[in-house]
Amino acid sequence: MNNEFGVWLDYLIRFQNIGTATALTARIDDFIEDQLDLTSFQLLGMSHYGEVRFKEGRLIVFFFDQIMLNSSTDLEASQGYVSFRMRTISGLHLEDEIDNLVSIYFDFNEPIITNTASTVFYDCPPMTTILHSKLIF
Repeated sequence: MNNEFGVWLDYLIRFQNIGTATALTARIDDFIEDQLDLTSFQLLGMSHYGEVRFKEGRLIVFFFDQIMLNSSTDLEASQGYVSFRMRTISGLHLEDEIDNLVSIYFDFNEPIITNTASTVFYDCPPMTTILHSKLIF
């Protein structure tokens, strides 16, 4: 696994306003672990128009102004997402682990902290095809 260029690690961060009022703004703070190459960052998509900002200390901030997430109208109108990917650094070894958690802010409320997502790298055998036969009597 000691790949010179690393492997791609894809992220999908989904968020939802379940509050009683429409969220006008949303901000996602994502601290990126040292095992990922920040220069390889690729934005894959966002549910709403927004900005991506790189801050000191390996922090990526996704900011949505006038996102208007409304939980009272319908489920879909209360949700959003960001999708991106980065390469791992060279020198990563089997069973190394990369953790990620994010802080999600709606308007001026306290952050919602996600669960920690952990990626562990394993050497997997090639896929094996198994055929099933069904006997009919």
